[in-house]
Amino acid sequence: MRRAIQVAALDVSDMPRVRDLMKKYEDRPMDFTDACLVRVAERENIRTIFTVDRGDFSLYAPTHVRRFTLVPAKRPRRELP
Repeated sequence: MRRAIQVAALDVSDMPRVRDLMKKYEDRPMDFTDACLVRVAERENIRTIFTVDRGDFSLYAPTHVRRFTLVPAKRPRRELP
């Protein structure tokens, strides 16, 4: 059975990378939650992220992949009649 949702814990050893990420993206600024999600994805080799925050997550460059695959996929704009 394939798991659709994975819950992963953070510990003290993750905090230096979380801090580095927040510093790297301080111009956005990257919040603590986003930094934790990126760190867990790097550590667990997770490539697909469910988010409604496409603007930020499309810019984050994790160490294990060039870019995250974001879900839901971006839909093309519909033209109004």
